[in-house]
Amino acid sequence: MRNKEWKGYLTGKETLFKIIDFGTAKARQKFSKHALLGILGGIYLGFSGIQVSITVGGAKGIRESNPGVANMIFGALFSVGFIFSFICGGEIFTDGLVYMFPSFYAKQIKFRNIMSNWLTTFVMNFLGAFLSAWLLTYEADLFNKDPFNEWIKEFALLKVSQGWFVLFFKGMSGAYLVGLAYWLATSAQDIFSKIMGIFFPILAFGALSLEHATASMYFIFVGLLYKAPGVTVFKFLWSNLLPVTLGNIIGGSVCVASVYYYLYCPKDSVANKGKNEQVKELYEMMNDDNEELEVTSNVTRVFRTRKVTSVVKSETSQNENNIVDSESSGIGSSSD
Repeated sequence: MRNKEWKGYLTGKETLFKIIDFGTAKARQKFSKHALLGILGGIYLGFSGIQVSITVGGAKGIRESNPGVANMIFGALFSVGFIFSFICGGEIFTDGLVYMFPSFYAKQIKFRNIMSNWLTTFVMNFLGAFLSAWLLTYEADLFNKDPFNEWIKEFALLKVSQGWFVLFFKGMSGAYLVGLAYWLATSAQDIFSKIMGIFFPILAFGALSLEHATASMYFIFVGLLYKAPGVTVFKFLWSNLLPVTLGNIIGGSVCVASVYYYLYCPKDSVANKGKNEQVKELYEMMNDDNEELEVTSNVTRVFRTRKVTSVVKSETSQNENNIVDSESSGIGSSSD
């Protein structure tokens, strides 16, 4: 690979290969580490929920006079949890929605790996969000007084009262923006750019009042702990968590992961080719003089190793065939 001037970001194809790397690594992760990262992801979004509740919930005048500004403040502050998770280490449910399907399409993982990742992350986020709501919020007595107490109850009630399909489409749009945040952060090659790549999509997420399953867990848990009128466990699960989760799945795995895999994968999808053709096409694509990979990924190493192995096997097989042909024709035999 020739040296090229560092440009600070990865192209679409380069980003796709990085995402395939991440998805493959997630599928091979030990359960104990995956579970802990999932709990941390739920806690980090809980931290975001706490500061949003204090800042936006405490600014009653702004909420009443200029709700658009209040929503933008919500999004700006809520991005912190996603930044913590992406940079410090954590798993949020929408991570796997973006990273797993490209690895599956590239035949690096099985479909059961996707289901295992989603289920584990979802359950651990649920636990992490509950710990944030219970220990870091309720037991710390953060929202016992108005205007915080009033706002958190109103917000929890709002989350279970918007209608099933409204929440489904808000969840789809929410995961779409969160997925774009992950794509931008993966593409960025320095920490400031990664932070900015996450910040602006989540800012838009908050400004549009969209939905995210793990965020809903925290806010509705807090509402339940503070006995928000009209908020029940059944409404939490049926009237918010289910439609938002289904919408998140479509937004993250279809609108982002599947669409960008189609756009940036080789013309004939890797999944539709035999192994030798996969190796050849991917290797040639990654050594294209016009679009050379900025950063060597684990996937490129795998395919390059396969190519070398394939060449060696091909040469060995050819030599063996030449020997057999020579023997069969009598050349070099003892009879001569």
